[in-house]
Amino acid sequence: MINDLTLNTNLVKLRSDVWSAMTVVCAAGCEAGDFIHPFVGSAVVGVAPEAIAAGESGTIIYKAEAIVLPCDLSEDVNAGGILAFSNGKLVNIGEGVVICAITREAATTASTEVEVDLIGFALPDDGEGT
Repeated sequence: MINDLTLNTNLVKLRSDVWSAMTVVCAAGCEAGDFIHPFVGSAVVGVAPEAIAAGESGTIIYKAEAIVLPCDLSEDVNAGGILAFSNGKLVNIGEGVVICAITREAATTASTEVEVDLIGFALPDDGEGT
């Protein structure tokens, strides 16, 4: 259960009051403000508002209506583009492990941050469905 979560807005750059958090176990550990994939095989990514020690539980913000996150783009994207997570940054779709964000603004290959709607999770497409 998440109680009394305080956000350092210099580390977690939320641009809206609409967001969701969850408690996860972080395999490698992280610092406050890191954009993380908590463990191999996890379907979620998020921003840790507080440091989490390796193997310990901590809170991540996995959904946010508007948040600024680090990016490393190989191609420019327009507002409404889809981005994925890789090594603590947003990357172009097809280059990351979890598709997790929709851009709220255009971003270029020179951008180091981009404002997005963070979806925070993706389920694998196993080809079965209705």
